[in-house]
Amino acid sequence: MVAPAAQAPLASPERLPLTGPTRRSFELSVPSIASEPFSLSDLHATLWVSLLDARPVRGEQLAEGRWRYPGALAGAELELEKTLAGIEDRLELARAPAREVVQYRVAFDDRLVAVRQIGNSLEFIDGDGDPRLRMLEPFIESRASHQRLPVRVAVRGCEVDRGALPTWGRVFVRAGSPSCTLELSWKSSGPGFYPAVMDPPWSITSAIFPRFDLSNSGLVRVDDFAGGPRLMRCGGYGLVDGGVTGPHQECELYNEVTGTWSSTDPLLPARASFPLVYSRQSNVVVAAGGDLASGSTGLISVYNVTTGSWSNNATVLVPPRGFARATPLPDGRIVISGGQFGGSCRSGRIEVFNPSTGAVVPSTNEMEGRAFHSATYVPMSAAVLLAGGYTTCCAGEPCEIQKDAELYIPASNSVVPASEMVESRAGHAAVWLPPGAGFMERVLVFGGEGTGRSSSETWDPALGGNAWNLNSRRTLAFSFSSGIGVRLPATGVVLLPGANVGQDVMTSTSTDQVQLFSSGAWSLSPDRLNTPRRAHYVGVTPEGRAIIAGGGRNVDAGVVIDPNTEVWDLLPNGSACQGNGQCQSFRCVDGVCCNSPCNNDCDACSVAAGGSTNGTCTPVTAAAARVCRASGGSCDVEERCNGASTVCPADRLADAGAPCGAYVCLGSSALCPISCVTSAVCAPSATCINGICAGTTDAGFACGNDAQCASGVCADQVCCSRRCGACEACNLSGTLGSCAPLSAGSPGSPSCAPYLCNGEASCPMSCLRSKDCAPGFTCVTNLCQQPVDAGVDAGVDAGVDAGVPDAGPTGSACTLNSDCPATFVCERGSCAAPNKGHIGVPLSCSAASGGWWLLPVAVLLRRRARARCGSLGAPRWCRTAR
Repeated sequence: MVAPAAQAPLASPERLPLTGPTRRSFELSVPSIASEPFSLSDLHATLWVSLLDARPVRGEQLAEGRWRYPGALAGAELELEKTLAGIEDRLELARAPAREVVQYRVAFDDRLVAVRQIGNSLEFIDGDGDPRLRMLEPFIESRASHQRLPVRVAVRGCEVDRGALPTWGRVFVRAGSPSCTLELSWKSSGPGFYPAVMDPPWSITSAIFPRFDLSNSGLVRVDDFAGGPRLMRCGGYGLVDGGVTGPHQECELYNEVTGTWSSTDPLLPARASFPLVYSRQSNVVVAAGGDLASGSTGLISVYNVTTGSWSNNATVLVPPRGFARATPLPDGRIVISGGQFGGSCRSGRIEVFNPSTGAVVPSTNEMEGRAFHSATYVPMSAAVLLAGGYTTCCAGEPCEIQKDAELYIPASNSVVPASEMVESRAGHAAVWLPPGAGFMERVLVFGGEGTGRSSSETWDPALGGNAWNLNSRRTLAFSFSSGIGVRLPATGVVLLPGANVGQDVMTSTSTDQVQLFSSGAWSLSPDRLNTPRRAHYVGVTPEGRAIIAGGGRNVDAGVVIDPNTEVWDLLPNGSACQGNGQCQSFRCVDGVCCNSPCNNDCDACSVAAGGSTNGTCTPVTAAAARVCRASGGSCDVEERCNGASTVCPADRLADAGAPCGAYVCLGSSALCPISCVTSAVCAPSATCINGICAGTTDAGFACGNDAQCASGVCADQVCCSRRCGACEACNLSGTLGSCAPLSAGSPGSPSCAPYLCNGEASCPMSCLRSKDCAPGFTCVTNLCQQPVDAGVDAGVDAGVDAGVPDAGPTGSACTLNSDCPATFVCERGSCAAPNKGHIGVPLSCSAASGGWWLLPVAVLLRRRARARCGSLGAPRWCRTAR
């Protein structure tokens, strides 16, 4: 940062803390004592602002982003508060001062070369003519009556540029000094005015004056400025301490190249909730209508883009009214329709204003009385579509939200009926849609109060009397949407950024969601606004970008206005994306914005997905060789992309006679045969035996029985080289067709309970820790045992588990397992213990069973176990020993 000149006051090294998140768009520094300056920087230039005659009282932090300096002036205290776009510099006056004047000294670094004054606001200009920082119009307000008075600003000690047009691209007056003195003066209305607060807000120029509006035309594009097209915004309401202020009169222009706002000549009188439109042929912007707070006005104001000044037309609207609509015609005239007057009375008058002559000509007949309606010019029909709105409810008439629509025909200067909408709407948005696939032209209306808050519908003049069709429902319902919805000309997508979700701007909810309408359907963009907004300003630049500024957002303490500007710019093809709504093509394919849907099996729109480029749908490269059609069976060949076509090659079956296990493919089916009549369908060395091809299937191939396998063993549904042990399997990956140990901890097949497999082929007979045992068993003295129940006699013999007889019944005659005691099996006509078990389940000693060698081990383990049954803490199995 470049320091100011030597005569400019420098901030003290000791600064009060700045807590909480900071915005990247500006930097702020506050002093430790009131007599020192605070600084504000937009990262391009810096201002230092000092309150002259302030006492050196130390500041204290009241809350996050808020500081107070008690007794900074006689009878007054200074308060600094960080805002969303700068700093509020409030002077709390406990009583009337000797002179109603306050002075500030403003110093700026050498990147700022000029000071421009428009009304009572100031802009600080850099060497390129771009405004970087500004002081918005100050005001003073009575704490008791809330009466708000303007504050006059006079600049001393430097030269001031007072041109009505911004300094972009023109010669401007340079300051000639690195600092100025500002004199802020006012005249109170009487002794009851004080205590009062005087507030000069300081702001970056990437933010607008903090304003919102319920019913206007948003940001209006003006093409004929010498420095290039600009977006324009005027008037509106403000918020201070949760209360509505205004209407206001300031107007400002947005420069898309620099991303900054600059003031121009203010409106006279101040107003809000009026239509702002641009008449291309006569190079003027027309404002007509009135305001909400102080009554309606009939004045029509004309802005001259050459001089940057407003003038009021001699002929006024009768009756004066607000919430009217103004629609430009191709010949430069403006159609002003409807509006509200006298509280809740709605006008049916239509007047046509000619900016080149100043003439106002009424239509030959009136429309239905309306306010908060939509008025959209339809070029191919050469008419203005007037739809919905609130009906009049003065003189005892009921207030209703309308469905009906009418057409104003400029050629005959008359109004004719049109078919009514499907749903009632007021305060809704309307966008003209140019000719497209299957239609000549249409008008899209969406949102608003009434039954249509969560829907949209299109008016299609080609449909005759039944001209309205409902579209897909949106995710969010909202009201007061006029001026918010815009069409992006490059893509034809209708954009709804943010919304007023509820009934009233002061009590409803704002949202940061962005909704998009394309191809007859709504969708939510994966991107969101940086801040929730409602009753905000939206416009489209010549390059097709949407600009979003102002409007209210909800916070814990109520509603605040975020004046910061956001730019919604859809991504070009090839850009990374997460959803259709981010792309100019409205197509996000393979992670990038794509030129086409790319719906074939062998095309891709990104290199990562196998395409040859990002953003253009091309055939999958031969190197990628994507499988585009999987095999449908053993006799169906999978197809892969060939690198030359976006279409998958034709489906092909394996040739007749191709092997498929013990069988051969037939050439007419995707599936391998599963039975045979003759050996003609069997593999060359297989034979059709009892209806199946048997004897030649190699190890590892699928099988259903032993006869299908060359080894004579079908295990785990594959041909296996041998019979596997309880802790082995023949279908493990890497050893398919050969017995391989199961992983340690497997239950075994058949089960090894109470043990678990330990990575060997056979079930273990001892354990080292309890995790070697099956669930419900514990490792005690290297044996898996069930825990002892309370009260069991510790001296009982450990020969068998509870309820299991000792070895006495072994050898009893049997036919079935049920003829034997529990846990014994019937083997060769005699009851015998199973071939595997634990101590307490006798082991078979039948030589024929192959278990004779286990008997000595079992006897030894039994003796050791019994030795423990006479001690304290004997195992549970001691309780049933005999």
